[in-house]
Amino acid sequence: MLKAKKITYQINDRVLFEDLDVFLGGQMSKKVALVGSNGCGKSSLLRILNNEIQPTGGNVSSLNETIGYLPQNIELGEYRLVGDYLESKLEERWMEYKIEKALRDVGLGVDFNLREIGLLSGGEKVRVALAGLMLDEPTILLLDEPTNNLDMAGVKWLEDFIGKFKGSVVVVSHDRYLINQVVDSIWEVNPNTKGLQVFSGNYDNFLKEKKRLYDKQMIEFEYKERKIRETERWLRRYELHPKYRFSSIIGSKKQKLSRLKNNQREKPVGDGVIKLNEMPSRKRGCVLSVGIESKNFGRQTILQDVFFKMYKNDKVLVRGDNGSGKTTLLNITTGRDEDFAGEILLGDGIQVGYLSQFSDLDKSKSILKVFEEKTGI
Repeated sequence: MLKAKKITYQINDRVLFEDLDVFLGGQMSKKVALVGSNGCGKSSLLRILNNEIQPTGGNVSSLNETIGYLPQNIELGEYRLVGDYLESKLEERWMEYKIEKALRDVGLGVDFNLREIGLLSGGEKVRVALAGLMLDEPTILLLDEPTNNLDMAGVKWLEDFIGKFKGSVVVVSHDRYLINQVVDSIWEVNPNTKGLQVFSGNYDNFLKEKKRLYDKQMIEFEYKERKIRETERWLRRYELHPKYRFSSIIGSKKQKLSRLKNNQREKPVGDGVIKLNEMPSRKRGCVLSVGIESKNFGRQTILQDVFFKMYKNDKVLVRGDNGSGKTTLLNITTGRDEDFAGEILLGDGIQVGYLSQFSDLDKSKSILKVFEEKTGI
């Protein structure tokens, strides 16, 4: 059993959460989605459960549990081949058998251990990292945004993988469909209360229950507010009235008002809805023309005969299997990869912004420092 009792975590003066109790493992396995707004501490909580960082308060203990932790940013080290990476995690005994089994567990062929790590797609790296975790035969998996680099087929595979896993799983993901399919409970890190609320069922049930609780709390709040206003009005009108001035009714009304105010909770806070302003309409024109005759990595052709145009206000989804060349296509169209046969043309005055799968930010620098260096402001 993995137990986390009275866990509190803060960064500088900011408390992310406090007095959280978490229980996982044992005979009753759970499939849990950890949800909450960005920055509320979901990744920090996973790292605390993995004993990677220490909480500000409370303690974590595990008995007869092996934890596998998959971070958001996958690091496979300096190894050249997938097999080299997996072998580094094992002793010599049963090495080949365990590596083959781990690769099969994550849906990769046995010969995948000969693939070069530098040529893997983001989704393939996720699977290799998971294979590395499976070598330890974990009983609990902590998965932090595992779908970030997976294509649609990869997400479907992950759904099956989590469903078949015999232990407990805690997953952080923005993929609502995946959460609905695989989890039996929701843990919400609430930034307003700094606490952890547990809900049974999938994400759709969570939203319904959240609305029900909010509506109930709002009705109770408004009822007490109405009673407070009514009592205050009565006292303003009759407190000095000759009929009641020396009556015990005045004291009773004041005591009632004091109880109402002391027992009144703060107004319930609903989930905020972000409203995006519509972009003003602009005259349509070609902003990008792509003509890729071929793109090769060694003897392997990744892209061939790719021709298309984009116009102002276009919103395009690039989809395909892991390793099919989606990132390569973006690298070519944004000018980061010029080693291809063909031509890329940008419209007049067009500037390209590119957000890659993997962050190149220097983690040792503050946000302000990085912003200054990137923008020159």
